[in-house]
Amino acid sequence: MATRSMASITRQAPKLTDDIATWQDQAACYPWDFKKHGDPFFPSSVSAEAANQAQSICSTCPVKAMCTELGYSDRDTFKYGIYGGTSPEDRTRSARKQGRIKTGRPRK
Repeated sequence: MATRSMASITRQAPKLTDDIATWQDQAACYPWDFKKHGDPFFPSSVSAEAANQAQSICSTCPVKAMCTELGYSDRDTFKYGIYGGTSPEDRTRSARKQGRIKTGRPRK
């Protein structure tokens, strides 16, 4: 299965900018006060419940597809954190189904 590049995703969302530095400013999590509320996008536990708060924020995000793709972009984002509402386990399952990985590591 073909993978999509960031450019192809931004073409599918014409109201959003394709500038990588700017699309993140349009994210639902952009105004999140990390000092006050902590960081739900990098929970200390790997349990599904720990990711619920981040996934709730991501569910209404207008740039969710771009953020999800960012979660696949390199080894660190693939293995850690919530991107576009997907956990590392979600990305691993999806990547295996898509043929992106075979041994648990993303292809470059």
